[in-house]
Amino acid sequence: MPRCLISSADVYGRSNVGRPLTEDLPSLPLSPYALSKHMTGEAGLFYHRAFGLDTVVLRPSAIPAGPGHYLRVPKVADAIAQVERGKREPVIEMGDLRVRRDYTDVRDVVRGYLLALERCAAGETYNVTSANR
Repeated sequence: MPRCLISSADVYGRSNVGRPLTEDLPSLPLSPYALSKHMTGEAGLFYHRAFGLDTVVLRPSAIPAGPGHYLRVPKVADAIAQVERGKREPVIEMGDLRVRRDYTDVRDVVRGYLLALERCAAGETYNVTSANR
């Protein structure tokens, strides 16, 4: 049974803008977090190649939701509530509107990890995402 290293779809940076998220996209980490996840995955694949360690790299893109997970109120909803209460001006500054979020039930994420342990080939990288991504 392989060992799974949990990376992150953040390693792709903006390489997937306008395209589906696939494992063959280049890694272009844009933050220290994404870089650390990229390097962790690379280290795991190195140990597979060099020493035969049965390693699978999983890149979840999901923001877990479900039992035990508190979803923060999205920025826009919070800003609207503050405007309605008179606590801020009726102007909401937005970031990159092209960003998509993948909210997935935590039970489905865990199920995906368990399936990866059973079925994924060692030395490979797999995205773990909902059908919406």
